[in-house]
Amino acid sequence: MVRTEFTTGRNESLDALRGFAAAMVVLCHVILFAPPGGPTFGWLLHFTPLYLLFSGRAPVIFFFVLSGYVLTLSLMRPGAPGPVGFALRRACRLLLPVTGAVLLSAALRRISFAGPLPEYSWYVQQIMWVPAPGAGDLLRQSFLIGAEGQFGLDPALWSLVHEWRISLVLPAVLLF
Repeated sequence: MVRTEFTTGRNESLDALRGFAAAMVVLCHVILFAPPGGPTFGWLLHFTPLYLLFSGRAPVIFFFVLSGYVLTLSLMRPGAPGPVGFALRRACRLLLPVTGAVLLSAALRRISFAGPLPEYSWYVQQIMWVPAPGAGDLLRQSFLIGAEGQFGLDPALWSLVHEWRISLVLPAVLLF
């Protein structure tokens, strides 16, 4: 049997851990939309020890560590691109999909927004329903410029801001 981690450069164990962490993050985002009151699935996951299993922060931190590890390996392999080539590849890999997601979110918001939905969780009320974004907001979100909390259209982008910044600094860090 041929081991794929040597022939393809992928580590199946890390892929499995990444899949598990991704499932935890998705579940965390689903829970954020569940109303916390009453004997519901949302209530169980908000107010019982099950909350510890479905918190999104730990898997996101794991993604940061895993991303740093994988990016470091890609920069240190023979024939790796220089810092400029690396930054251009990361820009294509991160910024193009983010721009697509931001534009799709803006279009969906424009055609479907009818105001706050009081039957949803506090998360939806406080974070999701922000004023309509302008062109500057869309550009800042597409280029991952801004601070946490400035991505009301796509709140999950907060983590990609950090990933983008780390990937720009990482080649310089590896020089030392």
